[in-house]
Amino acid sequence: MQHRIRFQLIILLLLSSVASAQSPLQKLRDQLVATNGLRDHDVVAVLSQRALNDTAARMAGLEITLSNGVAMKINSVALELKPAVGLVNLSVEVNPSSKFKAAKFRLSGTLGSGEIRGANLRLPFQLTNVAFGSEDTKSLSLLKILLRDWLVPTKWNEVLPPLEVPLQLNPTVDIPAATFESNGDLPMTIATPVYQLKIDFTLAALAILDGRAVIALNLQPKSVPSQPSSGSNEDEATLTNEIGRLTQHLALNHDVRLRVRKNAINDLLAKLAAARELDLTVKLKQGRVRAEEVDALIGKIFNYTDVESGDGKADVARLVVEDISETRVSVRLTGQGELSTNVKGREYGVPYSLSPRGYFTINNELLPLQILSRNDRIVVRAVGGAIVPVRVTMTIDVIGRPIGLTRTVNLRADEWLKDFELPTIVSQEFQLPRQLALGKNNELTVVRSEISRYTIVNLRVETKDDALEILADIG
Repeated sequence: MQHRIRFQLIILLLLSSVASAQSPLQKLRDQLVATNGLRDHDVVAVLSQRALNDTAARMAGLEITLSNGVAMKINSVALELKPAVGLVNLSVEVNPSSKFKAAKFRLSGTLGSGEIRGANLRLPFQLTNVAFGSEDTKSLSLLKILLRDWLVPTKWNEVLPPLEVPLQLNPTVDIPAATFESNGDLPMTIATPVYQLKIDFTLAALAILDGRAVIALNLQPKSVPSQPSSGSNEDEATLTNEIGRLTQHLALNHDVRLRVRKNAINDLLAKLAAARELDLTVKLKQGRVRAEEVDALIGKIFNYTDVESGDGKADVARLVVEDISETRVSVRLTGQGELSTNVKGREYGVPYSLSPRGYFTINNELLPLQILSRNDRIVVRAVGGAIVPVRVTMTIDVIGRPIGLTRTVNLRADEWLKDFELPTIVSQEFQLPRQLALGKNNELTVVRSEISRYTIVNLRVETKDDALEILADIG
């Protein structure tokens, strides 16, 4: 289902147009005014024309069989995006029936915004011009005469059904297992399990701008107040300038720009905290957790407790981003767990070796992080000198004397959380259909597909204005 949604979103950007009483520029301007220039959406992706054309080029060879038996093959697709409308040029090979050999056509269409129909975004493909043969075709041929019906755009628009993309998208984020080392007051190894988190998004908007397209997503559907049009007498230059002003913050000097607001990140972190009851496993190393010198009749006596080894487990109860600035991301962490330890020590000259159980808590502690890029991957590390206080409680009984060990251990976060690579947010491969069949009820069925891959290069991460921004090129 994810692969089908990805492909439909690609088609969405290639083949969409909806008739409106307003001009396309007026409709886009009113949409931008109503949504504060798409600023308030939870996730906004800006895609360059070059990136979209790269994806469109992968569609070459796609075969489509219509319900009436007509076979089509797409040889090439090219896009040109302008404010509110784009131009789509296709080279298509058509075999209308067994009576004729396949004929080549050059098609031109428009690209615009879709309209919501129930739970879907409907995307009808509207052709505006059809030409027979290649650019250098010089004269009419018998085949051209026989196929004259196919030279009328309405013929194509009748047989090409509208596409629909679900408004509800459910991508899955895979987070691999990780292991961290801490060599602070209480040395330990910390390991996390594998997570697979499903995120629920609502497709909120698709806007075509000059040389780029914008897709906006929300975690929950948001009601957008309607903005009355200022009239039909607005000239094209005025509308274009206003659209440019409203979308200055959506400028693009890379192939892709992805902006994720703090609330969307916190939704993911809340799902992460709730996904498992066991989030951390701990292996304790040798370390001294207690030392005291007391005065006795025979002089000073040194009492101490050393941890020889131990195991622990913990649940992260809460993980919340408090602030995102240009220098760091501040996260609040709450969790608790238990320990099974092997300790030894000396108490008033009496040696002991015990295996007590204990507990530890992390109570809403602030963890400052840096998010940056390295080798085209997103890396998270604790800010230098960052400390996470952990309260450890154990009770041991030595020679009939209970000893309560309650100590705050300061874990050096920059020692164990360093250069942790985040999973790829956007999959770098998708199932690209190579053969489609259209049923009598206008249902598209994928008959054959293949995996198409691309690479992310020149990745850069920015943190500002309570949002995470990822910029990258597609190689």
